[in-house]
Amino acid sequence: MPTKIPQAWLGSDCMMTNFEFPTINYDVVIVGGGISGLTLACGLRSRSVSVPLRGSKLRAASRREGESSGLQILVVEAQQEQQATERARAYALSPMTSKIFRDLGLWEQIAPKISHFSRVVLSDADYPHRVEFCPNDLGEAAVYYCGEHGVLMAALQQRVATAANITCCYETQVVEVRYGAETAGVVLENSQGQQRLQSKLVVAADGINSQIRSSAGIKTNGWAYWQSCITAFVAPERSHQNIGYERFWPSGPFAILPLPDNRCQIVWIAPHAEAQAIVALPSDQFMTELQQRYGDQMGKLTLLSQPKVFPAQLMQSRSYCQPRLVLLGDAAHCCHPVGGQGLNIGYS
Repeated sequence: MPTKIPQAWLGSDCMMTNFEFPTINYDVVIVGGGISGLTLACGLRSRSVSVPLRGSKLRAASRREGESSGLQILVVEAQQEQQATERARAYALSPMTSKIFRDLGLWEQIAPKISHFSRVVLSDADYPHRVEFCPNDLGEAAVYYCGEHGVLMAALQQRVATAANITCCYETQVVEVRYGAETAGVVLENSQGQQRLQSKLVVAADGINSQIRSSAGIKTNGWAYWQSCITAFVAPERSHQNIGYERFWPSGPFAILPLPDNRCQIVWIAPHAEAQAIVALPSDQFMTELQQRYGDQMGKLTLLSQPKVFPAQLMQSRSYCQPRLVLLGDAAHCCHPVGGQGLNIGYS
């Protein structure tokens, strides 16, 4: 059992001088306490065993909840714990992603707080015909799901908080990583000072602008699209019936993701200048533009959040791993928001 990070350094009124404590050993240090990083921590928390698949010679991993993997895991997050959950965004979740949450034992907590799509409707601009997907088409309970950032983070944070072999350091920066033949040397820093660690593996889960990736010299390929993405939460007058919509316009796709309590997240792709002009409109004018794009199938819309805009881009790391380092989630790759595949690709 390795020495744990001293409680004084984790956050008390006591201050320490640099490297007052001895070097600490971990099996895995995950840099980034967002959805991808915490999901990995949960996956490493308990032991997996190989079990036969029914009617097949193949075997699959099954997790024994409550039986520790024996791995000592550290999660390092630059933000405060509460701040890490406060992101006004929802994610489309594929059936495969739902299976991952089931395997982690989190689905019973998450499922009642997210939407379960009864249908997904795809159409092209003003073309009258459309394509519909139903649960029977996939042999699944739902076509897709949609969960808010705070819901997913709350379940993940609660799980890692109860794991004896996972330590989380919030408001903490990684200031140096040196990769050796057997371990990586990591230096952390927070308001209490600095702490040296040794880890068998470092996982970069610190987002698209990953400092861990860049400091390791891993280059990326990709480009910025000519489009930006507008997101906002709205409440329609009539029930959304748990139907997801995506319509493909010449300027970019427009998606409606149903959420619990008859709310929806809209994902509106438009050229950069047009997107910036749209979000700069007064609320009433913004809603007029939105209603025209949204349609009247759910009646009048009420804006629930301030619209946000971000540029669409594609990024692929030239390598996802090197000795003692693995890239995860957006640190490894990111894609255009069409189809809502970002989080799902990160999990796959």
